[in-house]
Amino acid sequence: MDKRWIAILIIMIIGIGCGYFISQHSTTIGHAIADVSKSTVSLPYGFSVGPTDETSLGLENRNTKEKIYIDDLGSQNIAKKRFKSELKEISQSGNIKILDNDTIDTPSGLKVYLAHYTDSDKAQLKNQSIAYYYTHGHTFYTKLTGFSDIGNMDEKLIFISDSLQPDYKKPQDPPEEKSESELSVDINDVRS
Repeated sequence: MDKRWIAILIIMIIGIGCGYFISQHSTTIGHAIADVSKSTVSLPYGFSVGPTDETSLGLENRNTKEKIYIDDLGSQNIAKKRFKSELKEISQSGNIKILDNDTIDTPSGLKVYLAHYTDSDKAQLKNQSIAYYYTHGHTFYTKLTGFSDIGNMDEKLIFISDSLQPDYKKPQDPPEEKSESELSVDINDVRS
């Protein structure tokens, strides 16, 4: 065998080995990543990035017309409060039929407040969902529209909420400093 063929064979073996190593150790193979404020999220299969701004991200599946909207509401844990408020607001609308509302725990232990509903004002009755959750020091709101299957909608919601990660390339929120009164201990509360 010619030395050139041996060199090419060695380079091919090294390339295949490196490709295998990357595919086995990468957490994002097969999924694109997009920014949501100070975080990143993996896109569900078939979805591409739509409208975005400083704190929100829109995703769309062009084949099915399903849409997902994600918004970073800030660093306070207001998920449950905002969920109750919006649930009350949409339940008072005459066009919206709430199918259910629930609190679920994702596989990573994240608590998600969600409601499924349909809007009879739309030409086609498709399932919609709102969800609020608190992760990595931020409250997030996610709205899913245009889904025909609630199970598929929940699958996408869980995938998104569990894939949200802080983007350490961007400045993060400073840790909240505890006031002196929170750090001090009342001598009457200490018992030996």
